[in-house]
Amino acid sequence: MKRNHYLIAYTDELGFAFSDTEPWIHPSHPQYKKEIIREQRFLLDKVKVKSAVIFKVDPDNVPEDITWDFVNKNKAYFQHG
Repeated sequence: MKRNHYLIAYTDELGFAFSDTEPWIHPSHPQYKKEIIREQRFLLDKVKVKSAVIFKVDPDNVPEDITWDFVNKNKAYFQHG
């Protein structure tokens, strides 16, 4: 059974992303809900990013450019911000 991978799209502490259409992407690939939520909390509480959105990707079909539209269509669990 194939598992989705979860990533975190975020804006920095000032609310800026990589570009107008592309978020910053947290560079880890945890597969389990507990791990990804822990990383999201770390970004929000310790790194002080303005928003952090958990989203899922198919590890065999990750788009070259991940946009906010892609993130929002594939959002998982919850969003802070």
